[in-house]
Amino acid sequence: MQLEMIKGIQSISNPFFDVFFQGLTFFGEEYVAILIGAGLLWCINARKGYEYAYMLLTGLLINVTLKEIFDVSRPIGVEGVRSLRVETATGKSFPSGHTQTVTMVFWWLRNQIQKPVFTGASIIVIMGVAVSRLYLGVHWPLDVGAAVVIGIGWVVFMQNMYPKIEDQLMQRGLLILVAAWMGVFFFYSEDYMKLLGLLTGLTLSMIANQKWIQYQPKGSVFYKGIMLILGVIGVGVILVAGKQVFVHALFGDLLRYMTMMIWVGTGIPLLSKKLKRRRKI
Repeated sequence: MQLEMIKGIQSISNPFFDVFFQGLTFFGEEYVAILIGAGLLWCINARKGYEYAYMLLTGLLINVTLKEIFDVSRPIGVEGVRSLRVETATGKSFPSGHTQTVTMVFWWLRNQIQKPVFTGASIIVIMGVAVSRLYLGVHWPLDVGAAVVIGIGWVVFMQNMYPKIEDQLMQRGLLILVAAWMGVFFFYSEDYMKLLGLLTGLTLSMIANQKWIQYQPKGSVFYKGIMLILGVIGVGVILVAGKQVFVHALFGDLLRYMTMMIWVGTGIPLLSKKLKRRRKI
């Protein structure tokens, strides 16, 4: 049944749709999610930026945990399935990481904006990415269907839970982080270690901001644009240089992504506040 659904979708294959669906699946990749989070944190509302990032990272940790538990193989290599952009297909198949990511990102944004037009656009993007994963032959229909349900459910759950975590960050936030670290003994994978590094850096940044930095993005559009550019450059440098710095380190990927998140969550806020003290912009 699932194989026939993939074959049915792929029956429309042609060069135009190959390019179209490879472009559409990009909305479910980490670059889009990171850019949205950075924009929120650095340029719009720091608290919402931290909330968005925390919701997304904890949700993705659940995703990679479920992948390890269910251990479902992808349709890549199955007879009759044509697979494209397989470099984006890391880890196991169930549930779809791309689909859950785009669902959490755009459903969370939909709940903030609450405009019918944006709700419609969000549904189109979410469904588009889900279909793209089937067209590209890297997921089963059940993978993407479950990912949409889990993604929406996690956004709703975290809307109620995050304020409680934020109020007692030193207790509940650190407890959740410890639980995530314990997961290493059961769900160790490259993706899990990267996400654990991100969550560790984010939690430490949230504590630092709550207790000492208390950052809120202020200033002109030009100033915020400069901060965004500097921040993105810093992220790129850390991710590229970190491969060399942590190449022989135990948990190298974890350290690299933790450093990157500390730059995002603490480095740019501190740099911004320091510059504002020297010069009013």
